[in-house]
Amino acid sequence: MTGTLLFYFRIDRILNRLLWPILLPGAGFIWLFFPRTRPFFRERLGFGVSKATGQPSGSQKTSGAVLFHVASLGEAVAATPLIRALSERHSLVLTATTLTGREALTKAFPDHSVSLVPFDLPDLWIPFLKSREIRKILLFETEIWPSMLLSAFHLGVKVGIVNGRLSTRGFRRMSRFRPLFVPLFQLLDPVVVQSALDQDRFRKMGTLSRNIHLGGNLKWDVFDPRESVQDPEELRFWVQRVEEDCLEKGKKPFRLLLSSVHPEETKQILRTLEKGLSFPRPLHILIAPRHLNRLETFRSFLPKETWVQDRRERFCPEEGGSKSLPMIFSLLDTYGELRTLTRFCDLVVVGGTFDPVGGHSPIDAAAAGIPLIVGPHTDHIREIVCDLKEGGGMLELHRPDLLSEILCELMMDPEKMAKMGEDNRNVFSVRRGALMRTMSFLRPFLEGESVKRAETDL
Repeated sequence: MTGTLLFYFRIDRILNRLLWPILLPGAGFIWLFFPRTRPFFRERLGFGVSKATGQPSGSQKTSGAVLFHVASLGEAVAATPLIRALSERHSLVLTATTLTGREALTKAFPDHSVSLVPFDLPDLWIPFLKSREIRKILLFETEIWPSMLLSAFHLGVKVGIVNGRLSTRGFRRMSRFRPLFVPLFQLLDPVVVQSALDQDRFRKMGTLSRNIHLGGNLKWDVFDPRESVQDPEELRFWVQRVEEDCLEKGKKPFRLLLSSVHPEETKQILRTLEKGLSFPRPLHILIAPRHLNRLETFRSFLPKETWVQDRRERFCPEEGGSKSLPMIFSLLDTYGELRTLTRFCDLVVVGGTFDPVGGHSPIDAAAAGIPLIVGPHTDHIREIVCDLKEGGGMLELHRPDLLSEILCELMMDPEKMAKMGEDNRNVFSVRRGALMRTMSFLRPFLEGESVKRAETDL
């Protein structure tokens, strides 16, 4: 640990202890007035399973455990293939920032220690890392936590980043305080990034050039939906049921999926479609909110006199309704089914791109061979969008009010729709392979101690 980092660590720890009289009542307030946090509140304080419970399936393993940290549901899903590959040789402790990320990791890795990440305080991180015998940390994408990093470096724990990226907004924000961040970024090794732009940004933040590796985006290495063994029949029936109830027999609806959308952009899109052109086919709009705790907000956007269903059937159509509706709605109120639902749709609008969010991954739709539409805000998925636009399977709209016209054109041209879908599928097939490259870059980091110990024994 360098002198600068040691100084930062001591200041961080002093501030931490000075703030405890404020932090403790604050923690009590959260526990008292936010019941949803209570089941896992102890994990936020660093308590829980003390050691890695998942054991590597291979015959060899390195000493100590590897802490693998993701932010939320999307990152947990994207990291799953890498975690599976790592678990063959290494004992893992898995952490997530959000409850949805924790749930996804728990479901995918029931034999591993999974918890929410502790609050970013050195007095929580140091006992957390010690009790779990953490020897190395891998952070997924942009999880730069100052107290975590300072505590790790203080304990001699090496830290690397996989699928690394720095968004334009995040890079600008950190650049304002670059002198403070440079000592942290200098000790990150390895940093396996998604793109050449990310490579340049990490270098400008102080990461040594020899420690940065261009691995590609691990999100391209998701499970192929066309090879999925998951039974989709229940979800397919849910989609078809409302169409049979609300549409005249023989009328085939056009299924438009609003994927991982946020409230304000959904409101704009629905207003555009309601005021738009007369569509040549009935429109079935399937809404998959990014955050399910905002479901009532999404329902408030829907037209009052229409047919709506949700996954748990709490908001279903009344009996005896019209059979000639031009527009019907389905609201997905469960996690974990969006990837399967995407396969049944004709067109996908990527959420977070008509709001200044930065966009959510469109890779599941591309892998399923579904045409895509994005808005102007795509900074978080810039490389993916570039690949798909160049491939011909994605259209970018600068305003949501252009959506009605584009929908009409695509409904009238099924051959173009099929071509866009296949173009997306081809890009997906070509871009895969980041997992293998990432594993090769991680090998010295993960197995370095074992190699050195073996050479010493000789």
